[in-house]
Amino acid sequence: MRVGGLLVGLLALLAAAGSIANAVVRSEANGMARFSERIWPNHPATLRSTGMAQIGQAAARGELPATQTMQKMRRLAARAPLQPEPFLVEAALAAKRGESERGAQLLLEARRRDPRSAAARYLLADHYIRTGAIVEGLRELTVLSRLLPGSAVQLVPGLAAYARTPGAIPKLRELFRESPDLEQLLLTTLASDAANADLVLAVARPASISAPGTWRARLLKSLVEAGRYEKAYQVWARFTGAQGRPTGLFRPDFAPTPEPPPFNWTLAKSGGGLAEPSNAGLRVLHYGRAATTLASQVMLLPTGRYEIAFAVAGDVGGDGQLRWRVACLPSGPLVLDLALTSAAGGRAGGQFQVPSNGCAAQRIELVGAAADMPKSSDATISQLRLSRVGA
Repeated sequence: MRVGGLLVGLLALLAAAGSIANAVVRSEANGMARFSERIWPNHPATLRSTGMAQIGQAAARGELPATQTMQKMRRLAARAPLQPEPFLVEAALAAKRGESERGAQLLLEARRRDPRSAAARYLLADHYIRTGAIVEGLRELTVLSRLLPGSAVQLVPGLAAYARTPGAIPKLRELFRESPDLEQLLLTTLASDAANADLVLAVARPASISAPGTWRARLLKSLVEAGRYEKAYQVWARFTGAQGRPTGLFRPDFAPTPEPPPFNWTLAKSGGGLAEPSNAGLRVLHYGRAATTLASQVMLLPTGRYEIAFAVAGDVGGDGQLRWRVACLPSGPLVLDLALTSAAGGRAGGQFQVPSNGCAAQRIELVGAAADMPKSSDATISQLRLSRVGA
């Protein structure tokens, strides 16, 4: 199995582990370790601190530990058989001699004595990955990422590289059953790039695809921002179970449903205004101080002429303060700009044309405009309909 990409991706995590280890070595080598060696040289804590400091210093010079240092480790093993350090040292020496299996057994003994040993987890992960036992190696790294706070994100480049290798997906899903947080971290990171859409969907377990998650919203946003509107809808339909191609507005009644934006409504909850569904329709409050998008949705309307109709009740604020707008994406023309008025009977509407070029997708928005003399609006919109004229 090709693991080169994974190993490269793990370098950041290994560097983080190494920097922490170096800090410990420096701390132990200065002050307390030397003081304790003078006071109680054969105490297990003294043997451990001074021995590991000397091993770290030798490793920094590219040298093997001195005989005196190894004798300290052996005395530590005799006096404190539950300490993992002697096993770690012997395992490192065995690996250097090419005794890979013996080294692995020693590392397992070190981990058994101290499951929270970052060094044991790190060395076991390195052994497993280099011998092709990727899932076992990833398990060790997952635990290591918990032992070194903030390091989990550094696993992502390696996991992403591994995900692209043949046969990796089933093994990653097996790992994610045990570590769902790591799955969410990987999916959220990959979803930032629209080019990763197929990889994200391949890696995600079925349970993750059907459950709300930050990564789903991020992937849909990435696809829309990249202009891949049809792909965005395909992904959205997979998330929601929607059938067929959209033909107009989704949920024109504004009923709360679990389907996410952008092909369902995004409703404002800001200081400039808010929109909330009610039994009567969509109630919108706008304070007139700042331009606010109160409700929006992405549509995939074919070329043609369309009519929007709705009922409005309540106070719509100042002239033209509340407006329906339809614009072509990503930054095409505004094809509808319709002010809401308190018309007799409460019914209103208008028509617009979707052009044949540069308008593969559209965004419909209910906006509240800023006013020189702010006036609050409190209106309810209902019976919203969008239909193609002459279809």
